[in-house]
Amino acid sequence: ITMSDPLSCDDDIDGDGIPNGIDLDSDNDGIYDVVESGNEALDTNNDGVINGLDTGFTDTDLNGASDTSESNSLIDSDSDGIIDAFELDSDNDGCNDSEEAGYTDTNSDGILGGSPVTTDSKGKVTSGIDGYTIPQDLNSDNTFDYRDVNYDVGCYNPALIVVKSAVVSDTNSNGLNDVGDIINYTVVVTNTGGLPITFTSVDDQYTYGSETKSLTLEWSSSSTETVVTATENLFYYSNRVDDTDNNWNEQNGNQGSPESEWGYPPGVDYYFDTSSGVSYSEVDYVFTTNGFGTTRSPYQYSNTDSKVSKYSRISNQNVATYYVYENISLEANTEYTVSVYAAAPNNTYFDTNNDYEKLRFVHRPPGGSDIYGDYNRVTGPVSSQNANNDSGWTRYHHTFTTGSAGAYRVGFSAPYFGNNWTRIWGAQLEKGSKPSRYTYTYNTLVSSTATTTAFADPRSAPLPSGASAIYTGQLTITQEILDSGTDISNQVTITGSFTSPGGISGEISDLSADDDNTDGNTEDDPTVVSISGQDELTVTKIASVSDINSNTLNDVGDIVTYKITIENTGDTNLNSFTITDTLADSTGQILTQITDTASFTLGTKTNLFKYSQYMDDVDYDWSEEGDIYGSALNSYGHPKNEPYYFSTASGESYSNVDYNFPTNGAGLTRNDNNQSDNRSGAHARIHDYNVVGRYFYQDVTLKANTQYTVSVYASAWNSSYDDAVTDEQMRFVYRPPGGSDTFSDYITFQTNGE
Repeated sequence: ITMSDPLSCDDDIDGDGIPNGIDLDSDNDGIYDVVESGNEALDTNNDGVINGLDTGFTDTDLNGASDTSESNSLIDSDSDGIIDAFELDSDNDGCNDSEEAGYTDTNSDGILGGSPVTTDSKGKVTSGIDGYTIPQDLNSDNTFDYRDVNYDVGCYNPALIVVKSAVVSDTNSNGLNDVGDIINYTVVVTNTGGLPITFTSVDDQYTYGSETKSLTLEWSSSSTETVVTATENLFYYSNRVDDTDNNWNEQNGNQGSPESEWGYPPGVDYYFDTSSGVSYSEVDYVFTTNGFGTTRSPYQYSNTDSKVSKYSRISNQNVATYYVYENISLEANTEYTVSVYAAAPNNTYFDTNNDYEKLRFVHRPPGGSDIYGDYNRVTGPVSSQNANNDSGWTRYHHTFTTGSAGAYRVGFSAPYFGNNWTRIWGAQLEKGSKPSRYTYTYNTLVSSTATTTAFADPRSAPLPSGASAIYTGQLTITQEILDSGTDISNQVTITGSFTSPGGISGEISDLSADDDNTDGNTEDDPTVVSISGQDELTVTKIASVSDINSNTLNDVGDIVTYKITIENTGDTNLNSFTITDTLADSTGQILTQITDTASFTLGTKTNLFKYSQYMDDVDYDWSEEGDIYGSALNSYGHPKNEPYYFSTASGESYSNVDYNFPTNGAGLTRNDNNQSDNRSGAHARIHDYNVVGRYFYQDVTLKANTQYTVSVYASAWNSSYDDAVTDEQMRFVYRPPGGSDTFSDYITFQTNGE
C-alpha cells in the first residue's frame, strides 16, 4: 500500500533560504508580510516586525506576539486559499503586487527589482531600488491597490517627468542677458508610466520680480507615433467662409467673398470624408488622399477643385468690433478651440499698431455679450496663384471655456487691409485646448471614428507609454523685466488624463525641473535665467554766450549758459544722479565747483504712460471708469513747434514718425498741417458722454512720497465748447492703491485749435 499527502507545505515560498516564519517578505514582492497579512497598522515604525518598538504594542500573555495580531485573520484578497503574503498577485487581476504597490519590477516577474535577486538575513530583497514603503492607494478608497480587484491603475502607474531648459539668444551680441535678447525654452515631457496619456493642461508660468505671467508653449515633436482620431469640426462651410451666407453671419457691416482667389496652405494635416457634402473628386488636387493626409506641397496653381484650392476673403471694414460668426450649440463647462489659417495681402500690415488691422476671435454665450480673444498681427503675404502660399499662411487660434450649454456665436474679426481683405482658409471649432488636424466641411458636419497613426501634439492625441514630446516657447527680455530684478524663474505644470484597461479614468501631473542636476536639486526646481543690464552714460556739455553789452566780446557782464545733456546709453534705468560741475580758468585754477543739483534746471523727464499717443478708452493699455468714447489716432492734426524727445526704445521705428518729428532724439514738432505719419501727426478723440466722474486712465506703478505731474495736449472740438462750464471742461484724476478717486480742478479749454 502506497500513501502520500494530498497537500505539501512549502516553508520557504521565495526560496531564499529564510523560512517563511522568520522571513519579513516571504514572496520577495517588496511588501512586508505584516502588511500583506493585514496587520500594517500595528507596525508603526515600518520595519516589518511587530514588537515592543511599535507604538501601542501589547502582549498580555507574554508569548512574544501582539495580542491584536493574534486575533486578526490573515488576508486572502482573491479567496483562492493562498494568503496574500505567499502569492505575487493577491487580487488575481493579472497585475503583480509589486507593480500595484508602486515599486520597481524591471522584468515584470512579480519580484522586487530585477535579476539576479539578492536578499539579506531577514529575507528583504536588497537588489531592488525601492520597496518596503506603504503600498499605494491611488484612488484613496482605503484599500491598497494590490488588494483592489476593481482598480487596475496601480498596475500601470501612470506618470510624467517634465524637464525644462533655456538657451538665451544674445541678439545684440554684447555678452549680457539684457533687453531684446530672446530666451528659447525647451520642455521635454516623458511618459514614464504604463498608460497612454492625453495632456489636458500645459500651464507655463514665469516670474520676474513680483510679477508672474503665462508663457505660450507650442508642440514641436514627439518621439513616437500615436493613434489619431478624426477631429469633429463644428463649423459648417469651414472653407466657404462668408459674411451673410453659407451658415456664416456678420456682426455689423463686414464684407465677405467665399472661395475668392486661388491659394491654400501646403503641408497641412487634414481629414476628408465625403459626408462633408462634396465628393473626393472635387477636392483631390489639394487633398492628395481620401481620408487622412497632408495638403499638396509645395503650392501649385491648379485651376480646379475651387472648393478647397481657393481661399475666402473677409474684411471688418477697419472696425475691430465687426466680425463674422456661426451659431453653434456647445456643451456646458467645456473647453473649445477656434482656429483659422489666415494671411495678409502684403507686408505693409505685419507690424501694425492699429487694432482694427489685427485678427481676433470672439464668442458670445447664450443671452450674453461678446467676449474677445487677444489681438493677433497677421503675417504673410499670400496672393492668388502665387508661390508665396508656401510660406505665407499661419494658423491662428483661441481657446475658451463655456458656461451654460446652448447656442453660442463663435467667429473672428478679419482686417480690411486697405480693401484687399484678409485671406481665410480652413476655419475650425473643436473641443480641447489646442487646434488639431483640420477636418474639412463643405455644408455638413463630419462625425467619424476613423483613426490613423501619426506624430501628434499630446493635447490632441495620447502620448504612448515610454514616449516623449517636446514643446518650445520664447520670451523676449523687456525693459520692465530687466528693471525688476536679476533673474527670470520659469516652471511648467503638465496635467494629463488616462484610462486603464479596466475602464478607470484619472489624471496625473508633474511640475518641471531644470536640466541641471549638478546643483543638487533634481526635482521640481525652476528653470532660472540670470539677467543683467549695461549701465552706461554719455554726458555732453556745450556753452553759449549772451553778449549783454553788445560789444562782440565775451567780457564782464556777459552770461555763459551751459547745457549738459545726460543720455542713458545703457539698458538699465538710472536714478539718484550726483553731478559735479567744475569751472576752471586757462591755468587750471578752479573758479567754482557746483555739486548741488538744485542749481541745475532739469530738461528731460521720463513719460510713465505707455501708448502716450495712442489714447483710447479700452485699448493700448488704457482703461475706462464708466463708459468713455475713445478713438486713437482719429484725425490728423498735432501741436506745432512743441519740444519732444523720440527714441526707438519707445517701441516705434523712427521711419514711422520722422515727418512730424524732424530729428531722431530731441527736437520741435513740424510747424505745418499735413497728413503724414499718423503715429506722430494724428490725434485721439475722447469724451465722457457729458457724465461727470467718468474718465480714462492707465495703471502706473509710482514711488512713495514723490511728486508727479500729469499733462496732455488738448483742444475743444470747436469754439462752441471752450466755455468755463463743467460739461465743456476737463480735469485730471488719480487713485492711490486701495483708495478713492482724487480729481483736479476743472480746466477750461483754450480756443478751438490752440
